[in-house]
Amino acid sequence: MPSNNSKYTPGIREQNAGYILENWKSATSVAEKMGIDTNTVCKRVREYRRKNILTNYAEEKGIKKRVLETEGISLSEWHICRVNCSDDPNSFLSTIKSVDTH
Repeated sequence: MPSNNSKYTPGIREQNAGYILENWKSATSVAEKMGIDTNTVCKRVREYRRKNILTNYAEEKGIKKRVLETEGISLSEWHICRVNCSDDPNSFLSTIKSVDTH
């Protein structure tokens, strides 16, 4: 239950968690930008996943790893690309492939 002195409404909290998941953002980086404790943001993301019946972080990472392995891409390559890619999660495969050809 949110405290009475909370800066953010439950709707804003849910919106932030959705933004993090939909845009493949780091909860830590979003927390730092917003000036919120990292554990608080991670908790909100976990709650959002549970409420919306989404995979947890470990399951998502395993799924992502299998997809990348199918494409012949290592997790380390993906993380490098993720830092250099746009916010569009669909663009990372094409970006990695273009980096591999240069």
